[in-house]
Amino acid sequence: MPIDYESLTALGAIMGSGGLVVVDEDTCMVDLARYFMNFVQEESCGKCTPCRLGTKAMLDTLTRITQGRGEAGDIEYLAELADAVKTSALCGLGQTAPNPVLTTLRYFHDEYAEHLYGGVCRARVCKGLIRYEIIPELCAGCLVCLRNCTMNAIVGEKLKPHSINYALCGKCGVCKALCKFDAVRVTTGNGYSLKQLDRAIVQ
Repeated sequence: MPIDYESLTALGAIMGSGGLVVVDEDTCMVDLARYFMNFVQEESCGKCTPCRLGTKAMLDTLTRITQGRGEAGDIEYLAELADAVKTSALCGLGQTAPNPVLTTLRYFHDEYAEHLYGGVCRARVCKGLIRYEIIPELCAGCLVCLRNCTMNAIVGEKLKPHSINYALCGKCGVCKALCKFDAVRVTTGNGYSLKQLDRAIVQ
């Protein structure tokens, strides 16, 4: 897209101060909307009700969705609330605050649906929707992950396959980062690997 006022306005964005945020396919767009809404909520002066309460309600809803606690109707609620804040806020900050929500809903609606109805974060960013697994056939039982797990979530004996206690796992990713045998994989919250997710149909 051309980077000019008219082109960006047509997309639902604004020119702003000329800064660009670049993301790739490893970015969760729902979490990105949550990140920007958190920023806007902190920047709100609080003088006008739509911005003060509206951005807080959007942030709370996005946070629930990224934590795997989303509810049916959240997408519609976000869209309605974002439109209300955009049209009734008193200053430029409040009027543009809902843009991250509105544009991610417009261009990445499927990711919202996957979070809500599939229990899936495709980018494997939202901790409430992912889990780490040890593949027994690849685990050498070297104890490296067990010794470095700060939550004591990994159990096993030396030279025997280890396993993860999901009730204790903090999903920090240390086990995967340290495993020299590629025995730790990240799956989506419902147990899909990323390749399986590509074939999955969100009901």
